[in-house]
Amino acid sequence: MARIRTIKPEFWSSAQVMDLSVPARLLFIGIWNFCDDHGRAVFSARRLKAQIFPSDDFTAADVHGMLTELMSSGLIKIYVIEDREFFEVTGWHHQHVNRRGNPIFPLPPWALEKSHSLNEKRKEKEKEKEILIGGGIAPPKRPRGRPRKHPRVEPAAAAPAAQPLNGAHHPAASAGRDEEAVAATAADRQPGPTVPSHAEGKDSGQAPEQPARLAIEHTQAFYDRVLARLHEAIPGAPVDPAVGPMVRLLAQGMDLETDLIPACLDALAGKKIYTWEILAQRILERRERAAALRERQGLPAQPRANQGPKHEIPGAGEYSAAFLQDCVKRWRQDPSSWFPFLGPKPDEPGCHIPRHLIETARKAA
Repeated sequence: MARIRTIKPEFWSSAQVMDLSVPARLLFIGIWNFCDDHGRAVFSARRLKAQIFPSDDFTAADVHGMLTELMSSGLIKIYVIEDREFFEVTGWHHQHVNRRGNPIFPLPPWALEKSHSLNEKRKEKEKEKEILIGGGIAPPKRPRGRPRKHPRVEPAAAAPAAQPLNGAHHPAASAGRDEEAVAATAADRQPGPTVPSHAEGKDSGQAPEQPARLAIEHTQAFYDRVLARLHEAIPGAPVDPAVGPMVRLLAQGMDLETDLIPACLDALAGKKIYTWEILAQRILERRERAAALRERQGLPAQPRANQGPKHEIPGAGEYSAAFLQDCVKRWRQDPSSWFPFLGPKPDEPGCHIPRHLIETARKAA
């Protein structure tokens, strides 16, 4: 149900808002009325067109372009739950909501992580309290009323009473984990020294082995180079400037040319994905399914790194023989799936794919 929302005077002079087109500003105000009390709604250009511009000449494609503006400016953030797309207004804390109701739409992953982090912090404090009480030391009480002018310091209070049984129960350890979770979220928005290079571990309860550090530069220039290369090599790549999720995949060991770009092309085949975060999720899901399938077949979870010799595609870079053969196989099944950056198709003159790879793919089919 639509709700009454408020507009602060600072809205009109906000740098993010002033960078928008006038229709996009109006759309941004309009979506507030149709979000739930937590700033979330279904990401559907057709639905928003009917709700906000019912009698205007704007089409659903026009509204989609406005949503892209809002997303590029960081005013909304898209997420996917069970193959349905939703969005969240990032500055919803500016809304004064009386009698906030329960969420109507699913919570985004970052909200679940924040809730889990807060619950963990609360549990750690409760455990620390139990340890102090078990050692015969009463936890400090919150002072009531006006404090004394010259408070008396007890000697026993100045000395550390009971040490926690484990470093994990110490509040500093809990705070460190919270800061790391916040840094991982911030990595999706902008580069900086806090961007973590996550290592994939089998069990989150165990400390993963520390792999060799990759030469990943967490600088604006490096992020810009990665974003420019992805837009150059991937037709229909997300316009989202937050390329942090792709850099995280590089930090996990994926190679930009031989691993990441082919994985993006495969995930985007016949689909439209609007953010790098969602695309990174799709890539990780595909890798997990492929690893599970290989294990069922009695093969190693990860294929060998060497996928054959590299072949130069003019204007596109070097690609492995396995990737090019896979492209030919898919083209034989669906001619519309051919990637334009590979140049002419296998049945057209001037094709850049080596003839022996085309023949191998034909025999394998």
